[in-house]
Parts: sequence; C-alpha cells; structure tokens
Amino acid sequence: MPVVDESLCSGCGLCEKKCTFMNPYTPYQKLERSNCYAGFNKTREELKESTSGGIAAILMDYFLSTGGYVAACRWTEDLIAEHMCTNDRSKLESFRGSKYIQSDMTQVFAGIEKALKDSKKILFIGTPCQIGAIRNVFGNIDDFYVVGLICGGVSSPKVWKMFKSEREKEYGGKMLLADFRYKGRYGWNTPMALYLFDNGKKAEKLAYQLDEFVSQYLYGIFKRNSCYQCGYKGDSLNADMTIGDFWGSSNFRDKSENMGISAILCHTDKAQYLMHLIEKSCDVMQTDLKTILSKNQPLIKSVERSGEREKFFSELDKTGYDNAVRIYGRKTNRMKYVGMVILDKIGLFDKIKRMIKD
Repeated sequence: MPVVDESLCSGCGLCEKKCTFMNPYTPYQKLERSNCYAGFNKTREELKESTSGGIAAILMDYFLSTGGYVAACRWTEDLIAEHMCTNDRSKLESFRGSKYIQSDMTQVFAGIEKALKDSKKILFIGTPCQIGAIRNVFGNIDDFYVVGLICGGVSSPKVWKMFKSEREKEYGGKMLLADFRYKGRYGWNTPMALYLFDNGKKAEKLAYQLDEFVSQYLYGIFKRNSCYQCGYKGDSLNADMTIGDFWGSSNFRDKSENMGISAILCHTDKAQYLMHLIEKSCDVMQTDLKTILSKNQPLIKSVERSGEREKFFSELDKTGYDNAVRIYGRKTNRMKYVGMVILDKIGLFDKIKRMIKD
C-alpha cells in the first residue's frame, strides 16, 4: 500500500499524478482487434522449466543476448517476489515460473530509467496493473516493449511469508525453491507444487487440488482487495502483447507433449515485431480471441472473492496460516482428499481425471 514519506516530500504532487489507480493510463488498443496465436518454445529444457509455453523465456533471452534489458518478476534468495531490471543473462532462470504473489516494484523504476537513458531496448513483463503504473511513468517509448500476463489476481506477500514460515517449521529447513506449477509426473495439464529445503527434504503435491497455497490461491480467499474489482481488464490491458496459458486445443497440447502452450495476444505493431523475432524459436499456430477467452475469463473480468476474507486475515494474525485456511479456506471432502492422494501415489490421478472429464 502506498505511503508518502513526509520527511522527503517536496509537495510537488507527482506521486498522486502518476498513481495508476488515481490516474488510469488511457488504453490505445481494443482487445477485439488483437492478433491471436498459440505457441510453445522449441527448446525442450526451457519449455519444461517454464509455467506454460515458454514464450516469455524466448523473449527474455532475445533481449538479454542482444544487449538489451529485461524487467520482470524474480525470486530473491529468500523467496521474495520482486521486479528487477537487468542485462545479466545469468539472472534469466530466476525470472521463470509463476509467482502468484504481489511483487515488490521498489527498485525497478530506477533500473528502467537508467537503461532508457543509455538508449537500451527494454522488455517489461508484469501484471496489467503494474503495466498501468509503468505506462504512467514512462509512456509509450520506441525502445520499450511491454508484455502483460493474463492475471487471475495476486496474493498478499504477508500470506506467502507466513505459509513459507510454517512449511519451514514443518520440514525443519530453509525453503530454497518454490515452484507452484512444476511439470512433474503429469506435465502441464496437471501440475505439481514443489518446495525444496536446505536439509534435502522436499514437498510435492498436486498444485490445484492438494497444495495448501496454490489451491487456496485459486479459491480466492487471500488475493489483494483490488484484484476483486480490477480496473485493468479487456480494453484496459495497456500492453503491447499479452501472454498466458492456452487451453483451447487438445491437439496442439499433444504436439507440445503436454509440456505447455502459451496464448499470445498481439495488440500493437511492437508485438508483431516481437513475434517476428521469436517465430523461429517457437512452434506457433494462429487462433482467435473467442478460443482464448473460453478458458481465460480473467482477461476480461475480475476474479471472484471467495470465502470470508476478513475473518481469514483476522485468524491469520492470531493463529497462523494453516489454521486460518483450515477454518475459512476451501474445504475438500475427506474421502475425496484421501482418494486423490492415493491416485497420485500410484500415478493414476491424471488418467482418472481425464476419464471423468471426457
């Protein structure tokens, strides 16, 4: 939440003029005019390590390998989500994967400003509201390429911090890695949540069904209040390009060997230029907005508030994450829960899930 440091304030009012919620940036492109694609990274290892189709990895690698800069969300060593601006290719791996947590934007503005002053090309990747903020500060500059994410809301950093602390107590070590959509034994279609600790232990559960963080994130009980009434949907995306998961074609999914497919929406000429740059590195097919929207409603509407959010946060402060989720989070029938655990242990969960779905 923004707070003015009165000891440093000169009274210019610039922070209020640039605040993205007080002064929304005027969109310049209709969503319905977007050129739509589905694609995946041809490099198998990059595709496997990415959340969906690995298109962001191709874009970041291109900018960093040609002397440009990337400004995106990464994990710090303490697993804090933060945006940073860098031209260091060794940082590329830390940008991969979905974070689902509101990232710290404190340092990224100064990094972008310096790169622009040095006449460098910059790729910014972030949520639509973060893009609104970036546009308010820097506008639409020729060497500045902005890629938005199909966003289902972000979690409070406080919630993640408490969840992480309780997992570290449970497993007796410091958490070194958090991968909310690890393409483990079932691939992209049924991801795992994976946590690794410094004592060699690991926690691995079905992300959407059994993981105590991801499943509750999807339930919607601890997302930021602004996410339930987001002003950056549809024609207010403000990005040159938008990327996310493409769930619209089982045939194309099979072509990627269930390792992930990205939905790609090109809103501007800059986005079409980016597509031209990466087309040799990915397998692409043209699609339409209707197909993408059929499984990506967060493109056009806010996420729903689920459960008793205020009571959840009150309980969180009193007794911690696990207890707050137990009382106010998404409930799973005990028999169903045990059944999913057993099916996962014998490696049949995804097969049974698809049979039921079909």
